[in-house]
Amino acid sequence: MEKMTGSKAPNGNFAQQAEDIGDQAMQQLDHLREQASEVGERVVSFIKERPGTSLIIAAAAGYLIGRIVRS
Repeated sequence: MEKMTGSKAPNGNFAQQAEDIGDQAMQQLDHLREQASEVGERVVSFIKERPGTSLIIAAAAGYLIGRIVRS
């Protein structure tokens, strides 16, 4: 009998651990979404404040990516 109840406790413990891990993953995902949103807002703000610089950066990035892909 003790072995049976002992084997049930770890299963419940595993289920609780899995739920805890799922909760932590959701919290981290929410945090990452917030950070991505903040970065997106900063990028849009930068583009609005400095459109010329943004075009130069985009052109340079495109050129570099093109060179890398052709190699």
